[in-house]
Amino acid sequence: MSQIVAHHVSKYYDTEVRTRALTEFSISVEHNEFLCIVGPSGCGKSTFLNLVAGFIFPSEGNLIVDGKPVTGPGPDRGVVFQEDALFPWLTALDNVAFGLEMRGMPKSHARERASEILTSVGLSGFERHLPKALSGGMKQRVAISRVLANDPDVMLLDEPFSALDAFTRTSLQNELLRIWERNRRTLIFITHNVEEAVLLGTSVAVMTKGSDGGRLIRQVQIDMGRPRDTTGSKFNEYKRHIYSDLGVASEF
Repeated sequence: MSQIVAHHVSKYYDTEVRTRALTEFSISVEHNEFLCIVGPSGCGKSTFLNLVAGFIFPSEGNLIVDGKPVTGPGPDRGVVFQEDALFPWLTALDNVAFGLEMRGMPKSHARERASEILTSVGLSGFERHLPKALSGGMKQRVAISRVLANDPDVMLLDEPFSALDAFTRTSLQNELLRIWERNRRTLIFITHNVEEAVLLGTSVAVMTKGSDGGRLIRQVQIDMGRPRDTTGSKFNEYKRHIYSDLGVASEF
């Protein structure tokens, strides 16, 4: 049974004029899948992520996670936002330990767990640093660590690397893949970047924006091993097809 199933999900907002963010969206996400969702701004990518997170609810259709309708946020789903959203007055260690302590874990155990995770993402020695003393890439590592600490079944990442420079972005892409390959949880990753989607995903959902809201064009299975050769013909073939789906001319 698929872990996440959206069946004809639509989301609209009734203001002076009804605005559709998502229309007739259907997709299945398997256990341990790394699904990347790519598409232009306003096509409903983040809307779908927020629906899975339980922050908002479908206007029409059904959304099922682990066999149950989504009724709100839960510890089984962890979210990494585009902005790191760290508490600026807490150290990296305390930011990661915070959720564990709120769930009742003794402080000493929570801090030990947080320290282990920060070490695993290359932040050993930075545990006592406040967010203002960390680079953008380091802050995103802390944000990812905070989600990992709670050991969710599903990680939801909303363009977490979009504000980073190319070198840091590549480093964190590799880090995220290492985390996924080691822990094998389900990931849904939102991006505007087609190359990033093909590099990371086991599959790529391609979306488009229309006058009646965002729609799914198709879901592409990425049949490539890892590490992936971003200069190879097969990689560029996937890119070319996805760009074609999006109606964008490509040099590949």
